[in-house]
Amino acid sequence: MKKLLPVSSRSFHRHEEVSEANQQKLLHRLDEISNQIAGLHESQDDIRNRVIWQDGEANYRLERFQYLFWQLYRHEGESEEAAKIRFFHSLTPHGDNLMLMQDAGAALLHHFADICKRNNLLYWANGGTLLGAVRHGNFVPWDDDIDVYMPSDQLLKLKKIITEQEPQFRIRVMWDWIAACRQIRFMTSDPNCPAFVDIFPVYWVSSNPQTSGDKAVQARLDFQEKLWDTFASTSWATSSNYDDHLIPDDDSPLAQRLREFLAAAQKKLGQSVTFVDSEQKASGFVRGIENIPEPHPAHPYPKKDWVDIHPIKFRDFTLSAPSLDVTKTFLERTYGDWLSLPRDMFEMQNHRHFASITESQETRESLTRLIDSAQSLD
Repeated sequence: MKKLLPVSSRSFHRHEEVSEANQQKLLHRLDEISNQIAGLHESQDDIRNRVIWQDGEANYRLERFQYLFWQLYRHEGESEEAAKIRFFHSLTPHGDNLMLMQDAGAALLHHFADICKRNNLLYWANGGTLLGAVRHGNFVPWDDDIDVYMPSDQLLKLKKIITEQEPQFRIRVMWDWIAACRQIRFMTSDPNCPAFVDIFPVYWVSSNPQTSGDKAVQARLDFQEKLWDTFASTSWATSSNYDDHLIPDDDSPLAQRLREFLAAAQKKLGQSVTFVDSEQKASGFVRGIENIPEPHPAHPYPKKDWVDIHPIKFRDFTLSAPSLDVTKTFLERTYGDWLSLPRDMFEMQNHRHFASITESQETRESLTRLIDSAQSLD
């Protein structure tokens, strides 16, 4: 019965007092939490500022140390750039297996350059190969990659020459799922020889080289994403075996689909970029969208800068390259300060995978034969 009676005035006011007190406690607690959060933000900002300051201090000390080092290392009358290049020339490859791969790669590159020279084919050293030629006169000591640019019309001529006149070599074309690209490699005919020269096709354009390059870079990104989406359910993509992610550009239905896919993407790019079939009609060139993307876009590639060939020394032979000024601009766009030591240089020298590549006797003998074969070249 008591439960059904109305509450007394005293009880009601007491309830109000308790509720108000609880509300005040809650508001006080909320203020405390807000202050704690503000304090955390201040601490976070303080930590961030300290990290920024320490990072700046570390960079300053590093720059100061490098400045003092180069001043001490530099010969009297020698520029700092010349001193740095002299230093880089003194570095040597790390490990016998890497040295063997570099020696074989250099021999193969020498053959490639010789074939191009004898047949008046246009190409340019590019990427790490061009960096190595300028900075080391050789390979970058912790690398064995060989990269060249070649206009698509020149690549067709090279394929014909290899097929008809140079049976000891071959052009291998593979589709790579991981990198979403089409690999084009100059290799020996010996299946035991793993050495190769990566050929990156470039295409002549008569439209503005800068805007054409911008559009080609975006088209490459679109090509990559759409390729991964379109072929995601194929065995090329889903296999757990790494080797299955590389398939030959042959007569298989999948390879045919990939060629059609590439042709459609190139046709779409051709709606905003004017492709031409020869250097004579061109204002410059763009990288093919089937190539792996550049670390940092290095275009434009105007014809006036690139077709004027300036041979550059690589070991005891020369490679085709643009002028030194154009080369340096290209390297700056690609690598930034190309005369600085990369921070992961020592990690990159740990090439354990070369031991597995060169472990078989047949492979080592094949690489040695390739090295010997280049001795007679000019």
